[in-house]
Amino acid sequence: MNVTEAREKIEELQSLLRGVFASAEELLQKKDRQIAELHDELEFMAEQVAELEDLADRVFTHQQATIDSLENQLTKRN
Repeated sequence: MNVTEAREKIEELQSLLRGVFASAEELLQKKDRQIAELHDELEFMAEQVAELEDLADRVFTHQQATIDSLENQLTKRN
């Protein structure tokens, strides 16, 4: 292999490597977008969980108040 052939091979390999690195960069960007989307979905789910917890607390408080009221009415009757 002479110098010209060696340079051609080197240029060919460099071109292949640029393609590999470009593909890798595209994949990383795609994964970054997917991670960002998942993060957004998790934040939304966390907000929903917080809302459900708040609703559960309000329902429990209302039920407890109803129970207390009924107990008071029973106590007054007896």
